[in-house]
Parts: sequence; structure tokens; C-alpha cells
Amino acid sequence: MQNKKKFYQANWFLWISLIIFPPLGLILLWGVHKDMKKNKKIVLSCIFILWFIIMFSIINDSDVTTDDNSSTQQETEFTKDERTTVISTEADKDLKVELKGKIEKVVGADNLQTFNYIPDNNFSLIVFRGKESFTAKMTVKSMYLDMFKILKEIQPIIDTDVDFNVVYTLKDKYGNENDSIVMKATFTNDTIKKINFDNALSENIPTMADEWWNSPVVDITD
Repeated sequence: MQNKKKFYQANWFLWISLIIFPPLGLILLWGVHKDMKKNKKIVLSCIFILWFIIMFSIINDSDVTTDDNSSTQQETEFTKDERTTVISTEADKDLKVELKGKIEKVVGADNLQTFNYIPDNNFSLIVFRGKESFTAKMTVKSMYLDMFKILKEIQPIIDTDVDFNVVYTLKDKYGNENDSIVMKATFTNDTIKKINFDNALSENIPTMADEWWNSPVVDITD
């Protein structure tokens, strides 16, 4: 009785193995199919070793290309984020320069001591020196007017809360002069947006402010 061949001894399994996974096919070729001529085995071995090298190279190149594409995409996205940050920073700088110019136009470049605009917090700090006028009352009202004009300049340009510190030179009874903050005011963005600058009066600045403080030396309330 003839012994039945096992599946791995069949020619069809040998060819499938050589094509799909050459290392296994070569093991079967030399270990199982001993009846095949040696020259034929050598030729088949060379062919399928080359075939295996080609397959391995294609698969490896595909993985490298995928990694390269992923890295390129990440680099591109990072570059876009960087570009957005740079554009945003430059825009903020330009806006700050524009606002500073408008404030200096109101109070004078020499009288503007501090202007800090913080876009992330929507906050602006403005410190300026009050200008002396003919009388004490007119001096105080000119400070009101300067704050009023600054807010008018800011309103159409940005959304920001504004803190004012007004500095003025005071003289003590001994004749010594020193610069002191004589007024502090806070205007939220919501309050600034409410003001109709065509009809509002600058003398109402203290009551329009969300927070207000003034030194007794500049108190002109009746």
C-alpha cells in the first residue's frame, strides 16, 4: 500500500511557500523534496532568495515612507502653529504701537509714563502726568478730559479693560515737590462700550468709572 503524502510534501504547498514566505519554501525545498535535482534546487533557491529580498525592501520602504510622511505632516503643522503665533504677536505689537500713538496725541508723549497692553487678559494700564491749567479746578477737569479722550480713542479699536493712574506734582508745606498718583480709575470693556462719546460729558468720568479714587488734593466735588 502506497503511503499518502503529507500536505507539506506536496508540490503545491512548496510553490505557495516559496512565493509567500521564501524562507519556509527553501527549507521544504532542501529538506523535504530530496528527489528534486540539485541544479534545479540551486536555481530555485537563487530566484526565491532574490524574490524575498525584493519583497523585504518594498515593505521596508513603505514603512519608511509612511514615517517620513507623518514626520513631514507634524513638521508642517508645527510650522503653521509657529506662523500663527508670530502673526498674532506681530499684530499685537502693531496694535500696541497704534494705541500708544493715539494716547500720546491726547496727553503728549512726554506726559505718558506707562502704557501696558496685555492682549491675553484684555487689560490695559495707562499712567500719565496731569497737565497744569489756570486754576486747580481746571487742572482736575483737564485730567477728566484726558481720560475721556483716551477712552474715546480706544473704544473702536480694541476690547479691553482700562486702569488709569494719573500722576501730578504736589508741593508740601515745606516747599518740597514730589510726583504722586492723585487719581485712579478702572473702566471695564463693557462700561467703555456703553459710553456715547458724542453726547457724554467728560466731567462725568468719575461716576462712569467702575472704580474710582482721587486724592483729597484734587477733590473738586461741591
